[in-house]
Amino acid sequence: MNCGHTCEKKCHKFDDPQHKMHKCLKTCGQKRAGCSKSHMCRKMCHEICEECDVLEEKELACGHKMRMRCKDDPAVKQCKQRCSRRLANCPHECKKLCFETCGPCTVR
Repeated sequence: MNCGHTCEKKCHKFDDPQHKMHKCLKTCGQKRAGCSKSHMCRKMCHEICEECDVLEEKELACGHKMRMRCKDDPAVKQCKQRCSRRLANCPHECKKLCFETCGPCTVR
């Protein structure tokens, strides 16, 4: 068949021999759409592959880790953890969120 699977029908020389009407009923076996690993599609072979929504832990640019879908790009995610960078010209740590720009020290 066009998908690469073997046809399961018995002899059908005069009944759709080119498989234009017959749909493959086997599991797809391809990688899910947008998958960055090798998570396999669970749909039927003739259906459009499902998006990869497998949750996994990925490292963000800041070094923190976040659970996100396999297809999501960690480079565009904003880290919601507290920033721990030292502020300029003082010994205090920044209290903003990691993706926010550190500001001047507010400690009195």
